[in-house]
Amino acid sequence: MGLAGRDGRLDPDARPHRRRARLLGTQAPLPDRLRTGGEVWFLHLSGDRELLAERLRARTGHFMKVALLDTQLADLEPLEPDEPGHTVDLAEPPERLVEQALAALAHSSS
Repeated sequence: MGLAGRDGRLDPDARPHRRRARLLGTQAPLPDRLRTGGEVWFLHLSGDRELLAERLRARTGHFMKVALLDTQLADLEPLEPDEPGHTVDLAEPPERLVEQALAALAHSSS
């Protein structure tokens, strides 16, 4: 489900895959203010709902509440096979996630 625009209509470009396609330049061009001129590579952080909820409950003073998790997960789209990037499992320790991400990025650059 896309985000509502000023007139209340759903914005089809708000879909995650469409936003990523625009960043990759495979769909309508980005406004000049969003162009970086560099390559785009996505890191998809994947995790079990209960793990994510547990981590959200442990946060204090953050705007993202557990009550918002289900709507966020409903809109989340995994990377498509033609999108450059890598998926990591949030159950892994942070150090391992960084290692995996850096290794995948290095592999994609070669």
